[in-house]
This record gives sequence, structure tokens and C-alpha cells, in this order.
Amino acid sequence: MEWLKKIIAWFNETRLTGISGIAISIASLAVALVINKEANRQTGFIIDLLNADAIDIVVNKGEEELTDIEKQKIEMAVERASKTKSANSYFIQGYYYSKIKKQYKKAIKLYKKALKYNPDYAEAYNNMGNTYYAWKGQYEKAIECYQKAIALKPDDAYAYNNMGNAYKNWKRNYKKAIECYQRAIELKPDNAETYYNMGVTYDDWKQDYE
Repeated sequence: MEWLKKIIAWFNETRLTGISGIAISIASLAVALVINKEANRQTGFIIDLLNADAIDIVVNKGEEELTDIEKQKIEMAVERASKTKSANSYFIQGYYYSKIKKQYKKAIKLYKKALKYNPDYAEAYNNMGNTYYAWKGQYEKAIECYQKAIALKPDDAYAYNNMGNAYKNWKRNYKKAIECYQRAIELKPDNAETYYNMGVTYDDWKQDYE
């Protein structure tokens, strides 16, 4: 019976060693996952900061106002954004392909993706309206986007200004365009572009030069 006791002892020792090894492996994996998660969190935080800078440029500046450095920031943000899936990442890519690359169809798809992630993204609706406006003059679709942007953000002077431009070109609805410009000026009295657009509209509408 001595030989049986040795076999049982050997089996128990081997099994325990295996279990211990598995336990150590699981513990190591758990630690690695925690470390990796924290690293990803910190990396994501840094990327969010960099993207926030690019988004601030995209929201507050038109294409003609961009400096070379700001264009580079946007291009780098697009490179980062292409590796992630979020409303902001698709928003940045939409701006890039609309304003800089002039690939309007692709830009529209990206803005729609941004809105799937965040249906309340007023700036995405506004920029999508700008894209429809520039893409073969789809003014009616542009107006629909501006209206949605304003519904979400009623104090958006830029959306009112852009909608005025669309109304002016869509069936020459000058009266509606003037109403949009006036509302834009009420919200942002120091926007020279809106005054200019309203002046051009009065000029076209019954040649109201005064």
C-alpha cells in the first residue's frame, strides 16, 4: 500500500502546483488589465484635451480664418480621431473633409455618425448644414440642419446667420433671410459678417440700397 500512498501524494502535490500556477496567472492578468485600463484612461484624457483644442478651432473659426498652425492641429486631431469612435472624433473628421478636403459626401456621413453618438450635438447640425450649402447648393437640406441646431441651441447666432444665407439662395426668400440676420445680430451684435450678409440681401431685395 506504500506505493499507493506515494502516487496519491504525488498527484496532490502536482495538482496543487498547477492550481497555484493558474491562480498566479489569473492574478497577473488582473493586474495587467488594471494597469492597461489606467494607461488607456490617461491616454484618452490627453487625447480629449488635444481634441478639445481642435474642436474649439473648428467651432469658432471659418476655413478662411485658419492659420497654418491651426490647420496642422486639425490634421493631427483627425489622425487621432480616425482611431476612435465618439461624437467629437466624427465631428472633427467631418469638418476636415468638408472645409479642408472638400469631400462633402464623406463629411455628411461623418456628421451623421457624430449625431448617432450625440443626438443633441447642435454644432454638428450647424456644420452639416454648411456642408449641404457648399455641396451643390442643397439649401433646403441646409435649412433643415440649421433649424435642428437652433432647436438644440436657441442662442446660436452663427446658425441663424448661416440659415439666412441659405434662405437668400433658396427661392430668393429675402424676407426670411433678413429675419434670420436680424435674430443673429440680436444674439451677437459684434458679428461683422452678419451685417455684411444683411446688406447684400437688402441690395438684392428690391434694390433697397439705403
